[in-house]
Amino acid sequence: MVIDAAKGVEDRTRKLMEVTRLRDTPILTFMNKLDRDIRDPMELLDEVENELKIGCAPITWPIGCGKLFKGVYHLYKDETYLYQTGKGHTIQEVRIVKGLNNPDLDAAVGEDLAQQLRDELELVQGASNEFDEELFLAGEITPVFFGTALGNFGVDHMLDGLVAWGARADAASNRYPRCGSLGREVHRFCL
Repeated sequence: MVIDAAKGVEDRTRKLMEVTRLRDTPILTFMNKLDRDIRDPMELLDEVENELKIGCAPITWPIGCGKLFKGVYHLYKDETYLYQTGKGHTIQEVRIVKGLNNPDLDAAVGEDLAQQLRDELELVQGASNEFDEELFLAGEITPVFFGTALGNFGVDHMLDGLVAWGARADAASNRYPRCGSLGREVHRFCL
């Protein structure tokens, strides 16, 4: 599910949820357009939970937005992925800063944004759902990723989640009659 982070939940999003509920389809959520001015991320999570009746489990969290968008922090890897503006037409070579209290983070995004991130994450980790794969497969919780699709940033984290949890969702549902694997790695695909 892709949500325009400036607009929030739209009519077509509500319709999508109705269809997925009928089919018990697990949902990954991508909060898009972080390179533009957006609504408060906590407000967006609350709106998704209240309007769509599904728990949100943030996997990544934005650092700034619009012209101040600096990247995302991965809550489960304890890594910050830094965004480079103007590179949307290419696959970015992403600079990664390990650890939330790393001085390199302050240097990369500025002390004010780094502290704002730490403060927001304290609230997020205390108030939001933790990711639970069983609840995800049951369609009760959605992992949430932040980024900018046009800027080609953050989408890879969502795709990593799809690869990690999507095959198990397919296997759990037994809805797909023609399945196989690709290459030497075990990645399921279903037609």
